[in-house]
Order: sequence, then C-alpha cells, then structure tokens
Amino acid sequence: MTNSDRNIYVQVETFVESEDVQACKEKQYTFEDRIALLRVTPDLKAEWKVFENIHADGSGPFQPQNRLFASETIPDGSDGVLAAWTMLYAGKNGEPVHFEARLSRIGPNGQQDFSLPLIYWAPGKTSPLGAEMVLGENNVLYASNGDLLVRFDPQKAVVDWGRHPPTGHLTILFSTAGGGVLISNAGRIGIFDVEGNLGLIPWTVAIPSSDDIGVVQTNPVEQAYLPPIALRDLHPTWTGGFVGVEDGMPLGHGSLVRFIR
Repeated sequence: MTNSDRNIYVQVETFVESEDVQACKEKQYTFEDRIALLRVTPDLKAEWKVFENIHADGSGPFQPQNRLFASETIPDGSDGVLAAWTMLYAGKNGEPVHFEARLSRIGPNGQQDFSLPLIYWAPGKTSPLGAEMVLGENNVLYASNGDLLVRFDPQKAVVDWGRHPPTGHLTILFSTAGGGVLISNAGRIGIFDVEGNLGLIPWTVAIPSSDDIGVVQTNPVEQAYLPPIALRDLHPTWTGGFVGVEDGMPLGHGSLVRFIR
C-alpha cells in the first residue's frame, strides 16, 4: 500500500526455530518470531521497524511457544499506519490454545496495540493477505476476517458494533459517503451504515459461485432477464461508477467491465 507520505509499507514475518540434538537427545532449543514493518521511500530506501517479537531459549526439548502471523497494513489517516496481525497462544500452564486478532497503530507518536473481537485475521498462516480493513469517514476502521465485520474507532479504542454476514463469508469492498461500508456476501452487495444496519443493493443477485458478485442483466427490448454477470471484484472510479473484474470461464470471460451511473 502507499500512504499519503508516498511511502510503501508492508509487514514481514521472520520465524526461526532450532534445536541442538546430540546422540538423539534434545539438548537445547532457540525460538525467534518477529513481525517488522518494512517502509520503502520514493527514492527506494528501505527502513525496518520490529513492532512485535517473541524470543525463547532453554535446555532440553523444545517447549511450545506463541506464534505471530502478519496480515494487512493500511494508512490510519493521521500520518501513521494500522497493522493487523494474529497472535496464536500455545496453551501454556493449562491455558487452551487460541487465536487473538491484534491491531497496531504505528506512527510519529509511537505504537498503540489493540485487540479486536475477530478471533484471527487470515484463516491460516499461508493464507494470502486480503482486503481485511478499510477506513471510513473520520478515520473509523471497518475490519473483517470474513466471519465478522466490526466498526472500530482507533482514536477512542472502542468497538462500536460487530455484524455477522447473512450467509457464508463477507468481503469488504470500500467505504461509502456518510460513514458506511460496502460489502459483498453470497453474490449480493450490501451497505452497512454507521449504526450497523444492512441494506442490499437491488441490482445484485445470488449466484452459484458464492465468492463472486452477481450483477443483474436485462434485455430492455424483450423485457426479460439475462444470465447475471459474475464479478470477482468491484472498484469505484474517480469519475463516478464502477469497474468490475469479471470471473473467468465457465462463469465469465475474464474481462474488465465498466458500470456508469
């Protein structure tokens, strides 16, 4: 992503685990897991900032350790960034193994850490980083792991509300005027307003591929419905309207589609 300062930011996780084994006996272990924020400036200079680190070492066999998983990074609207990451607690001292969705606000004034009620960000450590966060008006954050959508105010450190999708998983598309957020779910597009109320867009329809967006097509001459267009993604344009990415065969032709209001 590119921030307002024209820098590029991305999270990088580094994980190192080693054991010293002698005569088939584990003598010593070391463990290092860290997440760093890589910043690349317009003149191609790279800077690193480690903002979460777990280190452990000891004698004998390896002991289970907590793990870190990097996720998405976006601007915070105040000359900093919001970095989403997941903590996996290993279940020490009788504690059950569990995940926690964490959020770090990193900027000129230092670092603030928050926990969000999402359980985790990405479903697995090898999952690709997705569009999990978007800023709405007044720099309020909308965030989702597909199972739950939350509205979070980083300035007040308050979760305003959480909403589950009507069916299956939801995907954040972009924020809207008036402070809401546009999402897709089971082929339909909907708008959650600032109070958490959902309204569905009437020109979308559920289709067999639940990960796609179904756009209604009609034949104005015969006044009949045509098979819906299956979109993998939808983006607003600066001139109004939208640009959609059509799915490939057999659901579509893999083309770019422009919708004009």
